[in-house]
Amino acid sequence: MAVVENVDDKLARLKLNPSKPAFGIDLGTTNSAIGYLHNGRVEILNFEDGTRTIPSYVCYNPDGPTVGNQARRLMSTKNKLVAYDAKRMIGLNYENSAIQQNKDFWTFTVVEQNKRPVYDLGNGRKILPEQVSADVLKELKKIALERVEGLNESEFQAVITVPDYFNQAQKQGTMNAAQEAGIDVLGLITEPNAAAFAYGYDHNRFDDYSIFVFDMGGGTCDISILKVKEGKFEIVGRAGDNQLGGRDFDNLLMNYYANILKEQHGVDIFDPNETRGKIRLRELCEEAKKRLTNTDMDIVELSHVKNDLPDHELTYDIFRKEVNSLVVRAKKLCENALKESKIDISEIDEVLLVGGSCRMRVIKKMLKEFFPNQALKESINPDEAIAYGATVRAAQFLDSNLDNKALLEKLPIGIGVGLLEDRYEIVLRRNTHIPCKPVKKNYVTSFNNQEALKFVIYEGERVIASKNTCLGSFTVKVPKKPAGEITVPLTMSINRNGILVAYAEYNGERTQLAIESDKMTSGDGIQEMLNALEVNRQTDKAAEEAQRARSQLRTNIEFIKAACEKESNKKNSNLIKKIKEIDDWLSKSKAPLTQEIRDKFISIEDEAKTLLNKYHKTLTSFKTN
Repeated sequence: MAVVENVDDKLARLKLNPSKPAFGIDLGTTNSAIGYLHNGRVEILNFEDGTRTIPSYVCYNPDGPTVGNQARRLMSTKNKLVAYDAKRMIGLNYENSAIQQNKDFWTFTVVEQNKRPVYDLGNGRKILPEQVSADVLKELKKIALERVEGLNESEFQAVITVPDYFNQAQKQGTMNAAQEAGIDVLGLITEPNAAAFAYGYDHNRFDDYSIFVFDMGGGTCDISILKVKEGKFEIVGRAGDNQLGGRDFDNLLMNYYANILKEQHGVDIFDPNETRGKIRLRELCEEAKKRLTNTDMDIVELSHVKNDLPDHELTYDIFRKEVNSLVVRAKKLCENALKESKIDISEIDEVLLVGGSCRMRVIKKMLKEFFPNQALKESINPDEAIAYGATVRAAQFLDSNLDNKALLEKLPIGIGVGLLEDRYEIVLRRNTHIPCKPVKKNYVTSFNNQEALKFVIYEGERVIASKNTCLGSFTVKVPKKPAGEITVPLTMSINRNGILVAYAEYNGERTQLAIESDKMTSGDGIQEMLNALEVNRQTDKAAEEAQRARSQLRTNIEFIKAACEKESNKKNSNLIKKIKEIDDWLSKSKAPLTQEIRDKFISIEDEAKTLLNKYHKTLTSFKTN
């Protein structure tokens, strides 16, 4: 049975006493907001026009950027200068599927620069997504400085929220944007968990509570199932899609009307010369989507797209049919999160709705059918719940009387290191608690006289390293020695912002990974990576066995080479010649070991046994494989 309690009463009971002004920021795809803890209550700050959220739009005028509603209004006259949807590009590279899927629908121009997607403003001006997010953050900070009496810029500290399924580069991109905006980040927390803080469930009276948080904003859909124990949250189930939000509903509706315009009126709305018409169609689709939440029919005035076009009647049934694929995806996320949590649907105590796109009737209908016996809770404005919860979390970070462990975030996907022959070893496993203590693993040189050990760090769970997302690499210099004689420890941990810290130390010198988006492989979203893991599980297992055998053979070859070099004689020279043939085959072919290669090496192995014993080297024999 759910405990009914006023949200403000919950917050007052916490008696938060931050040592400095506490701010929480919801940096959204389409809209952003900022909260402030004042007199024990969270206030979502008003902007100049009286609204409590601003569009995450920036117009790059020659005399400086304009942010928010004014930037959005300038789209009709300065569409090439107006940048938005930065959250859909931040931390990704140009080839990422998310970029390619959205390009046709954007009214700005996105191009590739150093493998990154950048906004092309014309006249040689190009802006990174991180810069757009930074300018939105600067506007939020400016509002705080104007609205909060006596606030010094040096005191401004904030918690910023990110989608649960943001990868490492996306989180790092958000941190870079905050740094550019001059914001001291107390922490990054995920949006669904910010919602749990907003509703004040971090209290012992909610022990054994199971909370289902459904968060659909403009660009993402995240689901977290949290279990409350002793006032702390633990994520027991999760699912997310960084390309499932209100914007995608707009895009499908735009596609629907693009077909009508082309087939019935000969207008190609995606033609580069029709950019203004595309801008207006986007606005019409957004407005129709919102109105169909409360009505069964809307009139779409296509004459606003192009003169003399007739109005079109859009019914709720047509809308529901056009966006059904997105609703099905959202439902599948709910099922995936429940499956992972191992909690029966009847055990869910609360269903929290977060994010403006939760208002859509098609989403509420799906959730009501999915949770027939639970009420959908949205006593906090869905547009403001994330900023509200982030503010509460900021106050907790700044309250010296609290241990700040109320939230146990978890790593959404594993992180590891590439090995010889494209093998992969996970160091930090999926669902590792955030932050986590350092995990140390030792790695040895693979070749004789190797001068450096290169660590290539990946995000993902496939056993083939190259099938995961490469976060970057770093190299540690080592002295020349036979293979396996130099050991270098690699240390990985996750800080409280959910960002990887990885470094290696040798002879007192530390080399650290820097996550740089332009050095990442394009990769898929985390949910897509997990799906691929399941689909390819059997083929990956076979590939892993083949890779392991090739890696083992390479190691054995290096051991024999090193032993032969220590004793130069005719017999050992013949061994080297035989080894070279196999070595050449390995270098030229990526195929699994053939029986012929195995048999040849078994013969070499027998010849080298006495020599290897002399130098205390042991081969892993192929005779039993």
